[in-house]
Amino acid sequence: TGDKDPFALRRATLGALRIMKEHALPLPLRNLLQVAVTNLGERLSETDTVSQVYDFMLERLKGIYLEQGVSANVFEAVARVQPDSVVDFDRRISGVITFERQAEAEALAAANKRIRNILRKAGERPPENTDPSLFEGNEEQLLHQLVEQKTQQIEPMLAVFDYEAVLLSLAELRQPVDHFFDEVMVMVGDPALRANRLALLNQLSQLFLKVADISRI
Repeated sequence: TGDKDPFALRRATLGALRIMKEHALPLPLRNLLQVAVTNLGERLSETDTVSQVYDFMLERLKGIYLEQGVSANVFEAVARVQPDSVVDFDRRISGVITFERQAEAEALAAANKRIRNILRKAGERPPENTDPSLFEGNEEQLLHQLVEQKTQQIEPMLAVFDYEAVLLSLAELRQPVDHFFDEVMVMVGDPALRANRLALLNQLSQLFLKVADISRI
């Protein structure tokens, strides 16, 4: 209503988002918002206007997707990685919806949630790279090899924004991920082994985050 939207900001935002979505306009939202903020200069008192407006637009975009039958969980999974454009957001939504229908989706979503919890509770920043010489079992070695392979394999898919293909490829990791958690203790006393295993899990998590945070589906 007009009382709840006195300056018609919601209406204007919805209109702009629908145009970008329906006409597949790959406009970089944050860049455009930054240009607008720069042009307004000292007339803006807030220092985080770009983030505030971006979040405001995401809330309106969420309403559009919910109207179309997209679940809130799927939307939040994509919103977590803050796509740069509505077109990119839409492609990621489609990819997650397809992934969600796969038999591996539930187990991998649970695994990603477990990884996120482990990394959060660890209280330490994992190394950027793993040290293969520290792997003690076949499960660690195999998962490391597969993460390396998948990193290379999905690069051309990401280059053409084929997020569906990316997630379908990563779905193949379900069994080795399950085996890893069945056989490997991550939070061991040895700091080098622990850090190396955390690094491996972080690399695995980052693969999925190239599309969405599937721990939220």
